[in-house]
Amino acid sequence: MVFINVLTKYSFSETGCLSFRYYCSVNMKKLLNIVIILFCIGSSQLPAQVSIPFYKHFTGLLDTNMFIVLDLQSDGESLSGQYNYRFSVEGSANEFYFGKTVPVEGEIEGESLTFRDYNSEDSEFSCTFSGSSVISGTWQGGKPVKEIPFTLLENYTDGSFPLKTLHLDRSHNLLEGDEFASISPQAHIKIFLLYPESNANRQLKDTLDMVIAGFMRDTSEIIKSPELFLENIVFDFFQSYVEITEGIEDFTNVASFNWNKEYKIEVLNNQFNILSLKFTKYAYTGGAHGISIIRHEVFDTKKNRRINIKDFIKQEKIESLSVLLEKKLRKLNGILADESLRDAGFLVDSIGVNDNFFINTYGVGFFYNTYEIAPYASGTTALFIPFSEINDLLKPGHPFTWLK
Repeated sequence: MVFINVLTKYSFSETGCLSFRYYCSVNMKKLLNIVIILFCIGSSQLPAQVSIPFYKHFTGLLDTNMFIVLDLQSDGESLSGQYNYRFSVEGSANEFYFGKTVPVEGEIEGESLTFRDYNSEDSEFSCTFSGSSVISGTWQGGKPVKEIPFTLLENYTDGSFPLKTLHLDRSHNLLEGDEFASISPQAHIKIFLLYPESNANRQLKDTLDMVIAGFMRDTSEIIKSPELFLENIVFDFFQSYVEITEGIEDFTNVASFNWNKEYKIEVLNNQFNILSLKFTKYAYTGGAHGISIIRHEVFDTKKNRRINIKDFIKQEKIESLSVLLEKKLRKLNGILADESLRDAGFLVDSIGVNDNFFINTYGVGFFYNTYEIAPYASGTTALFIPFSEINDLLKPGHPFTWLK
């Protein structure tokens, strides 16, 4: 049995990062002495020349007529996010033609950012920060290649919801001592949490708390301190690692004793009072492969509640949506209409509408985790349906106010 006494000391550095060191005593040779490498609390402020984790919501113009909304987040090294664009309908100030939402990935170095369309080298944004809330530069792409200037401003006046970032990346070696540093099995945990600002609507914050706690800790709790909430996750993870490996003497196959856990929250839409979030959880604790779980949640930030399928799809049209999803699945995998899904390698005879969906201004996507409808070798399944294909399925008074 392992007995652990923990004394936590903490201090804020000049850069705004919170550093911790745990001092633990145990009744075994493996001393649980966890040194937290770095715990940076990102906010809407981005100091010049420092690449700290952040999430920002930008709006602005590409050239003179394309309005762009960009949700961008960084873990301090790489960038990810997505943008969507729209054009005004001629003769109307309130109606728009909406284009697709495009995922992006890239890099950040100091004040310089470069990001491109996901899996594409044909579209690239090169820009710099001006202060902490403006990025400007050029977009390059198209055939023939064009260079178009743009300026985007961080703002939350379009029915978007401010979120701060809490980023954590820590490791714990199972074998203590410098002589074992290069060969010791290791537990590693990485978290990128997006969390409401302190002045957020209390009702919506409590709803987000329940979703975040349920996904990350399998609990139902109001998060009084997000920093302490993450500390508890880290402590439980490292404590389990030490307890389960206690008494093992042979670490010849080091890789089989390496544990890894990751949590990440990403924004898929944050405008028109619709906040769509993607929650990713990955864990490897030995065996052939790790397990990844992805969950999507959509919130109405005006009514301060979660959105479910019945909030926007007519009850009598749910089956029609299921039929449309199966057609998408068959087309995606080249399966004929009279061919059984099981014969094609799936685990089910038909797929239904699930509650693991996301929203953007172009449409709605449904996500199926590994083993939900297909075996591990097939991976996850994502099916996307533009709003234009389900107009007759939408309920009157649905929450998607941009659809005219």
